Amino acid sequence: MEKPTREQVERELRQLLAELLREHRRGADGAKLARAHGYLDGYMRSLVDAGTLTQRQLLSIVREQRSYVDGPATAAFTELDVEAA
Repeated sequence: MEKPTREQVERELRQLLAELLREHRRGADGAKLARAHGYLDGYMRSLVDAGTLTQRQLLSIVREQRSYVDGPATAAFTELDVEAA
């Protein structure tokens, strides 16, 4: 079995994120969203553990997909804001 390329992994991640965000906007039930979140969390964790993507790269992809699906953010946060939360 051939190892997927980084581009393939990122494309799959973007698709999973977009699907989750669209379902959330549509008001999907909690069980469906929880299952999708769990699957996505596990996928992202495996990407970090395997060294395929860094946490910073993952956050960048999540940020891009949120903006794509939900529109631009209404406020910007600094890294200090995130660490304090």
